[in-house]
Amino acid sequence: MMRIQEKIVGIGIGLVIALLIAIAILSFNQSSQTNKVTSRIETTRSVLIQLSDLYNTTIQHATAARDYALEGKESDIASMRTTASELLLRLNNLKTAAKDKNASVQTVQLDSLEKYINRRIDFSNQIIDAGRKKGQAGALDLYQTGIGREYNNMVHSSIQRLQADELSRLQQDEQKSAYGITRISHYLFGLLAVIFILILILVQKIQVDTAKRKEAEYNLTNFNRQLQEQVEEKTAELTGLFERITDGFIALDTNFCFAYVNKKAGEMTDRDPASFIGKNMWDEFGDSITPTFRDAMLTAMAEQRYIHFEEYAPAYDRWFEDHLYPSPVGLSIFYRDISERKRAEEAIRKSEERYRALIEQASDAIMITDNKGNFIDVNTSFCAKFGYSKEELKGLSIASVIDSEQLKNDPVRFDLLMAGQNILRERKMVHKNGGIIEVEANVKMLPD
Repeated sequence: MMRIQEKIVGIGIGLVIALLIAIAILSFNQSSQTNKVTSRIETTRSVLIQLSDLYNTTIQHATAARDYALEGKESDIASMRTTASELLLRLNNLKTAAKDKNASVQTVQLDSLEKYINRRIDFSNQIIDAGRKKGQAGALDLYQTGIGREYNNMVHSSIQRLQADELSRLQQDEQKSAYGITRISHYLFGLLAVIFILILILVQKIQVDTAKRKEAEYNLTNFNRQLQEQVEEKTAELTGLFERITDGFIALDTNFCFAYVNKKAGEMTDRDPASFIGKNMWDEFGDSITPTFRDAMLTAMAEQRYIHFEEYAPAYDRWFEDHLYPSPVGLSIFYRDISERKRAEEAIRKSEERYRALIEQASDAIMITDNKGNFIDVNTSFCAKFGYSKEELKGLSIASVIDSEQLKNDPVRFDLLMAGQNILRERKMVHKNGGIIEVEANVKMLPD
């Protein structure tokens, strides 16, 4: 009986020792895994922060491109180039971080992100080139193709995929750590019934593992807090950007309720921007919303496409230039007062009408050419004196109506005209029927 009991005790001790060894091995492995999880948390935190910074810099770069297309300022070009450099630097830092043995960033995803960032930068450079060659209208036309927004969306999608992968990996690591700790706890509590000494050892081990788990949890909580602070900081920066722009800016949710109104928009409506938040646009403005603006908002949201237009708002007796940017979560509206520009355009139109009336009513023959002598315009008196219609003069030059011999000996001095001199000459002009008409020609360069 004793031998049997000794066997049982020996077997029991052997089992206890085996369990102790197993627990020691498992504890060691779990400790290593916990350290790895902590290291991966720090690596994941760094990658997520860099991805957030990269996305915010992309938004700043795209905003600078938009501002340049809309306003043509040189400062916006400098901003585009600065943010482009920052984008490339942040991308390089992210690629360096991806080489860390604890990082899980996929090379294919990074290559895709790099491709779309380079395309975004190249497109911004094309906008600058268009602005240099064709003026603001050329830059605006290229911007309105929407290619830049497509690249922005591609960058955003790539970043979201990378962030999702990192967060998924973090969650998996936490689950593995929690599972391992729970398993060890079960072993420890099982050994409590076997021997008090082993209980003390196991309790100590639990305390160590618990401390490490709490440390990991603390690191994770601290990381989430810092990430939240960074999100709030970036949100504040973005809000500050909207408050500094000269355009009115309104953000609506999918129910057309105000989510944000900047200071400039409040000034244009003579209201406190905060008084709009949460209220419905249709209820607040009602009949003062023009049919054009209402239809544009509904179309932009329904079709999820950018819309740009100009309109006169009778309720405010002003002209506005509107830019509507839809998204699945709402509608962003940029608008500016262009009444002064419209009044200037109207003044120019009326001035041109008066100028045309004076030219047509003049009894003298008047012709306008470019700096090579090609006809641009003639008045009715010219056509009457020389037998040509205005249509017939299209494609002809001044050489067609001046005696060729005289023109050979006394050419038109475009060089003197371009220098600002007036030229008074007696000329032999040729009628359409070939007859010679003696005239006194007074020639000068127009201001444009």
